[in-house]
Amino acid sequence: MPQRAYIKEIFKSIQGEAEYVGYEQIFVRFIGCNIKCNYCDTDINKSEHLKFYKNWDLNNYESVKNPVSPEELIKLIEKLDPENSVHSISLTGGEPLINIDFLKEFLPKFKRARDTKIFLETNGTLAEELSGIAEYVDIVSMDLKLASYLEDKKNLMNEHRLFLKQCVENNIATYVKVVIDNNFNQEELNNYLALVEPYRNNIKVYIQPMMQGDKMLVNSEKLRAAFELCKSKGLVPRIIPQIHKMLSLN
Repeated sequence: MPQRAYIKEIFKSIQGEAEYVGYEQIFVRFIGCNIKCNYCDTDINKSEHLKFYKNWDLNNYESVKNPVSPEELIKLIEKLDPENSVHSISLTGGEPLINIDFLKEFLPKFKRARDTKIFLETNGTLAEELSGIAEYVDIVSMDLKLASYLEDKKNLMNEHRLFLKQCVENNIATYVKVVIDNNFNQEELNNYLALVEPYRNNIKVYIQPMMQGDKMLVNSEKLRAAFELCKSKGLVPRIIPQIHKMLSLN
């Protein structure tokens, strides 16, 4: 039986975070996640229809019945980008990899239809799922989920370790983001950064200030402390806030 997935929205906009900030992408936001961050600002509750936005206009969308098939998703992407001109397709959420059976069917069909890069935004906890589609993924944007920012305070270091190993072994262009506010714990951050240290020549680190609207929730002193901590491990960090929020884009 063909796989189907529940998707919250599909839209074209610029990437507002980290390494590819400013590049035009098509965003496919999947519903559902396997963890809960206390700073999550994304509505990923299941809905009967997805919103298909047209040309950056957040007031102009079609409702498309959920769940969608791989073929339907490909047609929606082609409708938004008939000239195949965007930088990449961002699979985001929620957590896209909880839809692994759908992705195993969708990605080979998509790659046969188009040569657009696949950009996976993930919480970096589902290494086995990634292994099933790694050959189709061009870029991974992985969050380091500090336990203190999770509702259940679960330590995800082992999950992150396995995930990063999969990324490197499959030669996927990968970077990590770590979201912080004024309450971040330096010792905890130090422990999580140790996961990236063995791959410092392959994986970049982006420090992302937590945002409330277009306002950052971390001061310059705390940002500098996180920055220097990264440097002390031989990493090359960059500090980039969520630019799309500053520009009032989706």
